Formats: sequence, C-alpha cells, structure tokens
Amino acid sequence: MKKVKIISLTIGLLFFSYQIANAQNLKGIWRKAKTESKNVIKKKVRKKNDVKTIIGNTSTNNELGSKSLKIDYRNELVVKSPSETFMDITIQSFKGLPRLGVQDDYQYTLANISDHNQLTKAKNELKRKRLSNTKELNKYLSLVETKFRIPLFEKMNKNSLTTAEEINNLEIKKSKTQNITETYNDSEYQTLQSSRLAQNHLLNTVYSLGSVDILRKYFCNSKNTNCNEFNGNNQNNQRYITRNWGGRKSTIFEQNRIYSDFVSSHLEELITWSNSIWDKNSKEVYLVNSFYIQPNNYDFQNKGFWTNSILRNGASFGLDNKKDSYFRNSSKKWKENWEKDMLFSLSEVEAEKIAANGQTKLYAVYKIKVEFDDEPIQKNASLVEMIGYKIKYRYEIIEPIMEVYSDLSLEEKIGEINLNTALFRN
Repeated sequence: MKKVKIISLTIGLLFFSYQIANAQNLKGIWRKAKTESKNVIKKKVRKKNDVKTIIGNTSTNNELGSKSLKIDYRNELVVKSPSETFMDITIQSFKGLPRLGVQDDYQYTLANISDHNQLTKAKNELKRKRLSNTKELNKYLSLVETKFRIPLFEKMNKNSLTTAEEINNLEIKKSKTQNITETYNDSEYQTLQSSRLAQNHLLNTVYSLGSVDILRKYFCNSKNTNCNEFNGNNQNNQRYITRNWGGRKSTIFEQNRIYSDFVSSHLEELITWSNSIWDKNSKEVYLVNSFYIQPNNYDFQNKGFWTNSILRNGASFGLDNKKDSYFRNSSKKWKENWEKDMLFSLSEVEAEKIAANGQTKLYAVYKIKVEFDDEPIQKNASLVEMIGYKIKYRYEIIEPIMEVYSDLSLEEKIGEINLNTALFRN
C-alpha cells in the first residue's frame, strides 16, 4: 500500500513540475512576443481618400496546437488602400524602399521554435507566406502598371465589353481596302484593340486587388455558386483564376451591366490610387541579386573573390536588362565593365570564415531608379504598339556602393563593393 502511495505521489509531483515548466515556457513565449510587438506597425484608422504607405514589420497569429505562435515578418512595406473597395498590398522592403529581385524566404521565423508540432505548422505557415509574397508583389506590379495604362483607359469602352470577335470582324472588313499595316494604324482598329487591352488589365487588377465584398458583388453569380467561398480565410486562395464579370455562367448582358457598374463606381478611384504610389514615371527601389564565389579560389594578391558580373545577373519587375538601360545616366566605368568579372574585396580573415562554412552564394543589394520605358512612344505612332501588351521598364544604378550579405534576410552584412573603385577583368 505504501508503495502505491509513493508511486502516486511521485507521478503527481512530476505532473506538477511539468505544469510549472510548461507555464514558464508559455511566459517566455509571451514575454518574447510582447517585446517584439513593439516593433510591429501600429494600425491606423483608415479615412476616406487616405492613402498611406507604412514601413516596418507585420505579423500573423496562428493557433499551433494548444499554443498561440506569433510570427513577426521583418522589413515589409504596406501600401494602404484608399478605401474598403481594395485590399492593402504588403511587399518586402529594404531600408524603407520596395525590395525587388531575390526575395527573402522568411527562414528566420523558424529560428526559435523547438516544439516539433509547432515547427511543423510554422513551416506550413512559411509556405503560405512565401506564396502570399509572390501574389502581393504581383498586385503591386499590377497597380503600378495601371498608372501607365491610363492612355488605354481613355479609349476604353466604358459601357460594354470589347470582344475578340468584334476586333476580328473589323480586321476582315478593313482587309478589303487596306493592307495589314494600314489596318493596325487605323484609328477605329486602335480604339477597339486599346479598349480590349484596357478591359483585360482592369479585370485582372480588380480581381487581384478587390476586397471580399467587391469580389462577391462583381465576380460571384449567386444563382450558380455559393458566394460564401469569398470569405476572409479564402480570399487569397480564390484568386488563382480570373473569372468573368458577374461570375460563373453569367450572360454577356449580365457581364456588360456589372462591368459598366464597376467602371462608373470605382475606376476613377483605382486610377487615383495607382497615380499615388510612384513619383511621376519613376521610383527608387533596392534590387537584390545573388552571385556565387569559389571559397577555395581566393585571390591573395588582390585580396578578394572574383565573380561573374553581379550587375548582369537576373533582374525583375519586367526590367529591361540591356546595357543602355542598366547605366542610362551612370558612370562611364560601369558602362564599360558591366559584363566583366568583378572582384569582391574581402580580408583573408573574413574570407576564411566563408571558406570554413562552405558558403558559395551571396547577395548583393544596390539602389536603383526604375523608370517607365517611354521610348516606344517616341518611336512609334501606333497606340497599340507604343503601349503594347506588356509594360516595359528600364533602370539605372543611382549609388555606387553595393552591400553584400550572406543571408536572404539581409541582416548578415559581410562587405561592400564600390563600383567607382572596383577591379574588373575580362
């Protein structure tokens, strides 16, 4: 009997100890979350026509098992919607400006999670966040593109949708008296083509940026589907495929009526928002490119690693990566050497650390100014050709210092490259 009591007492003490340890662990998580929350962006009340850009950290709360895990995402920029019509846009940033090129993979969010169940669910959240980041960047690009589609919107039919069949019939009609070049430059043809291009862009943009209420109103046919699919949890998941105005199985009459209602009610608001996020036709941003080094190929004479030109590595944002676009107003030295190998200067001590880690991939960050490429407008009188099916951009490097980091979060800085003094070789 005594043995039973002793065993029961022992189990009870172990269980009590576990509860204390668990409580201390929860207190630790809460204390950490409370400390980190000071850096989280403070929410502001949205007022009518109040367009804000907020820079800092964003966060998400997820119920992981029996514990609540607070994930803070660093270095994000929030482009505030002017009203409840559209959603805010959240993109990655660096030093307060948009981050283009190679994106952060948010791997740092897993650093302090030891619980297996929490770690598994946090990884799932990480996948969701990465996918969300891609979508958010596309939303941002779509909003910027809207700004440069305004000449098309001015020619867009605002009462009914312009169909491919309508354009094709006009081509056939014109072909009887005109050659193909004359048809393409015909004002009637240009107006129809411009209208269709503008309407397609508007459809994609509204479907990606519209609030849940807007999706339900303009893209859900309650006669053929359950509009509850556009709920708060699924609002992003439902935006993979662009639907028709009016939703599934809507008639052309319904589509025209709903389309014209959106245009008369919200098009001007969308255009005003798109005009507010860039200064005129340009925007200063940071571009992140990855490059590779060979840790065992350290140049002891020049004190550094030679790498294939960082400047010609992939761009993003639809940027033109031609030589003239890279260095439009930049240094003559940069223009002459942009395709050559460049020396990343690094002391032997720092180089040995990289060699010891076996790291071969690094990240270069440099400040650029992105501009809308208006050259086609200068060279071609055709509206369809000058605006085209895809907006084009060019950029110039506006600061000679490139910062080099060892991590995607751009927190472990290991050096710099000064383009004015850097060594190049063929």
